[in-house]
Amino acid sequence: MKKKMKSSYKVRALAIAMLLVICSTATSVFAAPNDPVTSCTFADTSHPFAFFVSKSTSSRCINQYTETTAVNGTRLTTWSWTGSSTQWFERAIFTANGSTGSAWCVYENPNLVINCYRGSAIPEVNVATAVGNLRADIEVSFPNSGTGTFGVAPRYIHTSNMYITLGSSMSGGNYLNWTPSGNIFYQYDVGLGIFY
Repeated sequence: MKKKMKSSYKVRALAIAMLLVICSTATSVFAAPNDPVTSCTFADTSHPFAFFVSKSTSSRCINQYTETTAVNGTRLTTWSWTGSSTQWFERAIFTANGSTGSAWCVYENPNLVINCYRGSAIPEVNVATAVGNLRADIEVSFPNSGTGTFGVAPRYIHTSNMYITLGSSMSGGNYLNWTPSGNIFYQYDVGLGIFY
């Protein structure tokens, strides 16, 4: 009986030692919130999407606050539906520290993505360049199709998830901010002309 226990102990000790060696030589592929993004591409360009505050194209939708093509730093607001590509978004896939994540990019540019600009307790929603940005600032969650909130994980001064929220009024719409509780948006498939 004693011999069996000694043998079992030796086997466990050897297994633990081997596990420690394997773990110490493995390269981590876990991407942390502060990991910089190294690439970003379109996930699917078959249908651009728009996001409305109610399930109707008569309501306001998320809009790139520009009269021309959006650039790094362009704010997002809500505005009446015009059908302009400045109101269209696509899914994007990015890489950070060897792992991938999901973002939402402007229709014309997979490297210009919805971003959480964390300069204050209630940051603005803008679009920013993905490559060189930090994972948690551009990894924006939204249901695969349908209705829901846009969210980002905690980072920097924000200790909880942040969600896109209708902010102060502006002529014709609202500014958008990131807060701990968000507004619901409705996904519209521009190519098919339908809500999910």
